[in-house]
Amino acid sequence: MNKLKELRKAKNYSQISLANELGVTQGAISQWERGESRPNTENLIELSRVLQCTIDELLS
Repeated sequence: MNKLKELRKAKNYSQISLANELGVTQGAISQWERGESRPNTENLIELSRVLQCTIDELLS
């Protein structure tokens, strides 16, 4: 999910601040960005809300 990192940085979130906003660990954000795991549906919805983008944008 390379797009996640790009969107996160565009909104001036660190991995830690985004993790805190979502209620997940910084390690989870890091794994999602590196493609080692994917967020579940609930986290995808929250990511799109927090980063003000569509789920399609996150997954592209």
